[in-house]
Amino acid sequence: ERLLHALRPHHVWFLDVTLVRGLLGLVEFRVAAVVDAFSRTVVAIGVAEREPTAAWMARLFQRAVRCAGQAPRHVITDRGVQFTAKSFSARVRRAGVRQRFGAIGSPDSIALIERMWRSMKEEIAGSALLFATQHEIEALVGRWAVWFNGHRPHQALAGQTPDEARAGTPTRRACRPTAPRYRLECDHLGGDPKLPVYRLGRVA
Repeated sequence: ERLLHALRPHHVWFLDVTLVRGLLGLVEFRVAAVVDAFSRTVVAIGVAEREPTAAWMARLFQRAVRCAGQAPRHVITDRGVQFTAKSFSARVRRAGVRQRFGAIGSPDSIALIERMWRSMKEEIAGSALLFATQHEIEALVGRWAVWFNGHRPHQALAGQTPDEARAGTPTRRACRPTAPRYRLECDHLGGDPKLPVYRLGRVA
C-alpha cells in the first residue's frame, strides 16, 4: 500500500509489539504501543507476558481511543497474526477506522514506531535488566512514556516534545532567555536518572 502522511494529530496511528527482556535477560515481556504519527505521542502502552492475542491488542486500541478522546482515521500495523485476525479487524472497523498494513519490503512505512522502540530500549535498558515482574516492567515503560511525551524534544518536530506538537504549542527552541538571568536545571522523572527533565530556573 502507498505510504500515508499524517495531516493532523490522531489522523494516523501506528500499533506494534516489541520484545523487552528483564532479570538479566532471563525473563521476556512483550510491550505494545499505539503511537500518533503526526506528533509521535505514545497514546497507549501495555505489557504482556506472552505474545499478545488479537483480543488483547483490540483492548489496547480501545484504551488508546479513550485516552485520545477520539479514534484515528487510519491505523497502521504489520501483518502479525494479532492484526490479521478477523476479530481485531472487525473491532477496528466498528470504530470507523481503516486498517492499513506496512508496505512489504518498505521499512520506511513503519520506521517511525521502530525508532520509538529503539529509543525506549536504549533509555530503559539498564533499569529493565533488573526487573522480573510484569507489574515492574509496566511501571517502568509507563513512566518512560510520560517522559517521552512530555519532556523529550524531537528534531523531526522542530525541537518540540510530542505533547507540544499534539497541542500546537510553541517549540522549546523559541523560548530563549534574552539575558543571562536563567540557568538550566535538571530533575529526573520518578527519580530515574535515565529520564531527565530540563527546565529554566531564575538565577537569584
